[in-house]
Amino acid sequence: MVYYYSEKNYKKKLGSGSIKVAVVPFLESPWFRSHLNHDTQTFSVSYSRYHTALINQAFLYYVAQAEENGANIIIFPEIAMSSQTGKHLEDALINASKTFEHLKLCFFGSAWSARSNISLLMSSSGTVLASQKKKVPYRLYHNDVYYREDIKYDNEVILIDIESVGRIAYLICADINDGNIQSLIK
Repeated sequence: MVYYYSEKNYKKKLGSGSIKVAVVPFLESPWFRSHLNHDTQTFSVSYSRYHTALINQAFLYYVAQAEENGANIIIFPEIAMSSQTGKHLEDALINASKTFEHLKLCFFGSAWSARSNISLLMSSSGTVLASQKKKVPYRLYHNDVYYREDIKYDNEVILIDIESVGRIAYLICADINDGNIQSLIK
């Protein structure tokens, strides 16, 4: 598999001296359902509207907590968002009544949408800095059968140069184990 990369830059200063990172272990009851396709041995994901509203509120709560505690970066885990959460967060941050003094970067985890599992990196002002699609499908074992995550092939890896941090790639799950991707981010 051949990948190409695009480079993006984030030139704003993250903080003076050390950088504080807030990590959110965002685990509750499942807010999504897996759908198995027995014919293709693939699976996809759908979200509950009820849980999406709760997830959206929780994201904004944790972002506010990160700012209140002086964090410069907040990181959420994979599959933390629903397919509507990214747009909700973008709108909420753009229309926020105050600017963030400390918080600069938000790694919002990933979400399923249109056969893609996409991670989202946003500035605290609501600017989408990177939207990275997952490369390596997850394999789900169910009733003695392996089902492959039904994602579209995508070969772009986004590398982000962040002043005072360095070059990062916001990868999802097993993407980090792909040797071709590893060679791009070294």
